[in-house]
Amino acid sequence: MVMERVKVGCCGFPQGKEENYGYFQPSHEVMEAWHKTKEIARALSAGIIVFQCPASFIDSAENIENMRKFFPPLAREGPLLAWEPRGQWRDEVIPSLCQELGLIHCVDPLERAPLYGIANYFRLHGDPGYRHRYPNQELERLREMVTNKESYVLFNNITMYDDALRFSHLLGR
Repeated sequence: MVMERVKVGCCGFPQGKEENYGYFQPSHEVMEAWHKTKEIARALSAGIIVFQCPASFIDSAENIENMRKFFPPLAREGPLLAWEPRGQWRDEVIPSLCQELGLIHCVDPLERAPLYGIANYFRLHGDPGYRHRYPNQELERLREMVTNKESYVLFNNITMYDDALRFSHLLGR
């Protein structure tokens, strides 16, 4: 077997092809990455795949069009799809786009309410940063948010294991 050497540029992308990645653009590289992601999700029996966007992914006509081209052809059997927009997006655009594309709006619910989804997907980053340990009052607020529909909760902080364990006990599990 012959191994081809690939020069790596910015962010681990092949040198000279960096512009072909990201922003849901309809490029061969983006679709190849999606197929690999689906394969890994299947192997892990994942229930959900999260598309976390950088703050630079803003509410623009080009980005919305890229999402419309990227998501509809995706096979919908298997994991749910959640989208975490972190750039500037108008609240009236998010739910209509999520509904149109079959996405769950992923948020930190202690920061803002989810605007759309057949389930909740919550990524808790903590305040003022990843060193945050969730006090019982915040876990109680979170418990109230997950009782009305299927919910996925990810603690994304240094004390994630302890916080998730305390939250699980609070749910009676």
